[in-house]
Amino acid sequence: MSRRSHPGPSAAERGESERDHHMIPRRTFVVAAIAGALTASRTEAQPAATTARLGMLMVTSLSNPPPMPELDGFMTELRQLGWSEGQNLTVERRPAGNLDDLPGLAAELVKLNVTVLFTAGPEATRAARGATATIPIVMIASTEPRQLGAAGLARPGGNLTGLTVGQSELVGKRLELLKTAIPRLARVAVLWDVPRPPDDDEILKKMTAVAGTLGLRLHYLQLQGARDFDRAFTAAKQERAGALLLIEGPRAVANRAQVAELALRHRLPMMGAFRQVVEAG
Repeated sequence: MSRRSHPGPSAAERGESERDHHMIPRRTFVVAAIAGALTASRTEAQPAATTARLGMLMVTSLSNPPPMPELDGFMTELRQLGWSEGQNLTVERRPAGNLDDLPGLAAELVKLNVTVLFTAGPEATRAARGATATIPIVMIASTEPRQLGAAGLARPGGNLTGLTVGQSELVGKRLELLKTAIPRLARVAVLWDVPRPPDDDEILKKMTAVAGTLGLRLHYLQLQGARDFDRAFTAAKQERAGALLLIEGPRAVANRAQVAELALRHRLPMMGAFRQVVEAG
């Protein structure tokens, strides 16, 4: 982190929120990585008039896809860097309604010889890694980088770069925040996608340790499909849970409007890792 002898105005003084202050550079990094891969490919192997291809792979609801303003932001920043869809860039979007669809969709994008792959979520990233060892992959994933086949965080190596959010590092803090917000909280339902994330052992270890110090009892609920959400929230109430901790996986994010609606219906305070679920409610 750089140091400044004479600090400038704060984010609040500039009319920015702290979230904007920290989140914009993250998105800019991802966009810069994508633009860099597009430019490098053109410089090395493609004539100037050739249209580059960006492949996008993610899990979302196919029947009722939620708005994705973050992806709109990516495309806006790509245009600012000289890459415009329909002009010098073709975007191949492959949304997966089910986790089982990801390997086939990743293989499809590789057959299209996309210039770079953008993946959202650890499952999409693993599918892309399984489909190609040569096409650059720029990821956003909520798991530890080594679980995705990367050599490490600072130097992932191979054809993989991007951003990761280690849930094991933050899940304990979320439990602490829930307890602070609800001092009499005694039981917390933990909502988890199946299969669990690869770093689930670390997440479980951290949750168990923090829950013990806070005097909290955890009840685990698993999601195997979109229809499980109703059952999970009903079970949480039956277990007399006073709050719900959401360990976001692709199903939870893809069905975030349903998750938010159920939390409101059951009057169940909920905390998760990403703002999309909050914005959906």
